[in-house]
Parts: sequence; C-alpha cells; structure tokens
Amino acid sequence: MLSRSYDVDYLLRYVSEDLFVSDLMATFDMEAINELAEVCRRHESISPKFVDYVVQREQSASTAFGKGVAIPHPIVAASDRTFVCVGLAASPIPWGLKQVEVVFLISVSSDPDEDLHGLYDALLGLASDERALASLLKDRRFSTLLALLGRALGPVPSNTGFCNGGE
Repeated sequence: MLSRSYDVDYLLRYVSEDLFVSDLMATFDMEAINELAEVCRRHESISPKFVDYVVQREQSASTAFGKGVAIPHPIVAASDRTFVCVGLAASPIPWGLKQVEVVFLISVSSDPDEDLHGLYDALLGLASDERALASLLKDRRFSTLLALLGRALGPVPSNTGFCNGGE
C-alpha cells in the first residue's frame, strides 16, 4: 500500500475519456505514436515537436515491455500539463521485438513540484497485471480503465462509484 493517499480524483487529473482510444487502428509502433499524438493534439497543448521527441526517446530504447504494454513518452517535457493518452490496439502491434495491445502515451510537464508517484504506481501496477490488462482489452471502456488504475493504487473509497474488485 502507498504511503500517500491517491484516489480516482487524483487519476482524473491525468487521464480522461478524451484521451482514451478504445480501437487504436495502428499496425506498427510509429503509426500508433502518430495516431495517439493526433488525439493529444486535439485535446492538449503540446509542442509541435511532440512526435519527434517521442520518436527520439523510442529510438534510444524501446518502451515496450512484457505483457503487451508500451509506455512511449517524449525525451523532454513537451506539453503544458502532464497527461496520459491511452490506446487499446484493435490487433497486436509489433513494437520493437514485442507485440503490444495497450499503449500509455505519457507526456510530463516541466513542473518539478508535481507529484507523479501515484500516477506511475497506477500505470505500472496495471501494466504488470495480466488479468487486469485482459479485463481492459475485453471491456474497452474508459470507466474500466479508471477502475483498474484505481485498483492498482489500492482500495478505492466506496463513495466514488467505482467498484474495487470486478470488471
């Protein structure tokens, strides 16, 4: 359990339904980055070089890891605020040497005082939980993503309207 208190309201600072793509149509990694960056461009203030910065980071080392998840991000701060754009692939995407079905495109602001521990814990907790990922890929709704991220943080207070244990 975390020493800090994080909840669904905390997560909603960084994830939103506007930045959730339930049917990512990309067939390779750079196409996925471009598709998600276009969603970001429509809803967030990002650098004109946002994609270039993400590609630079990806070229230094793949952001895909086991369990079918990639977490691409710009090599430098490239947005006014921190956010996560989530894409669920329509079919597995070749990403370096891995196959990816869930993409968390993260952009971190340059605010040095921002507390991102809970966000990272939630994302990594979900990304390492095969059953939770399977549930997300089966259901493909933003509310399911939010519930699973909340569960990765620990118990969600009952007054939030989100369940703690189911799909």
